[in-house]
Amino acid sequence: MEEYLSKKKDGTLKLPQQPFILVVRGGDGQIIRICVIVEYSAIHVLSVRKAFDILYKNFYVFNLEYPAALQPLYGFIDLLYDENSAVSNSVREKFNLLR
Repeated sequence: MEEYLSKKKDGTLKLPQQPFILVVRGGDGQIIRICVIVEYSAIHVLSVRKAFDILYKNFYVFNLEYPAALQPLYGFIDLLYDENSAVSNSVREKFNLLR
């Protein structure tokens, strides 16, 4: 993992927009390690649930823009925390269907 992150720092590997979740699997498909990558550093966690919690909070605390492909998902989660969040109408409609 450290080699993976160092390749990003020196520009030889393109990583997704940070922060993001990285799951490392073994040859048998079992999860070996789950990390949240923030500023080329790995925060090791024990579950995907905890990883998403840390990931979401990093976007919020550092006032980062969500990746375009994930904006509907994050918008939906924003509504769970604050019903007055500025989200698209389609996200708000889906949220209201679940209430």
